[in-house]
Amino acid sequence: MEETKRKNSDYIERAGKEVKNRLSVNDLISRLVNLVDGLEKAENNAFEALFDAYFLYFPEGASLLKERDRFIESIRGNITREKLASFLSITSSSMGYDMSDADLKLLEDVIKQISNLKELSKSINSHMDAVVRTNYPNLHAVAGTLVAARLILLCGGVKQLSFMPSSKIQVLGAEKGLFTKSKRTPKYGVIYHHAALESANQKKRGKIARIVASFISLAAKVDYFSKKDESKILLDKMNSKIRSLK
Repeated sequence: MEETKRKNSDYIERAGKEVKNRLSVNDLISRLVNLVDGLEKAENNAFEALFDAYFLYFPEGASLLKERDRFIESIRGNITREKLASFLSITSSSMGYDMSDADLKLLEDVIKQISNLKELSKSINSHMDAVVRTNYPNLHAVAGTLVAARLILLCGGVKQLSFMPSSKIQVLGAEKGLFTKSKRTPKYGVIYHHAALESANQKKRGKIARIVASFISLAAKVDYFSKKDESKILLDKMNSKIRSLK
């Protein structure tokens, strides 16, 4: 009986070590991306609920403040009709529901929580930037923090990314687009949020996407195989190729 217990204990210990050894910085980066996504979803849901509630109270004012950040900044400290009307230079007369002071205090608390979620998201993004930059400097330089982190999440790690052809990297994250009604193959996935693509002329985005994907593939290989920091060289070469298109 004691011998069986000892063997079971040894087995559990070995299994625990094996699980621990399989974990890596890629797992941390993936969890950080999920945290950021979860916070963004919570922030969006809270804002939609806040906007609907305030629209019930002062629809004339809310209808002028549909953009989220402007809405939050405008009603912060101006939550009563009179104050917001003065801030917006409109009349405070309203067809809305008359909320009590307690109701408005609750909305102010929601505003504070939305601001807290935004600050927490910024903090996590900052930490994720440091983690990606430290461990994968080449991929960080070429792809940017969020694109690099999302690629790592989608393919399971930099090792898998380094073996992936650039054509696959270019559309990674857009697989669902293959089954849209148009039946057109997507030109890009998560790399669409790369700085070079976001600011590019729409007609040249496809070519720029191919350049970015090829350098992401190269950066991943350098990070995984040689572990040398060639980030400045790779970034300069990529930017030079992109500029040649413009």
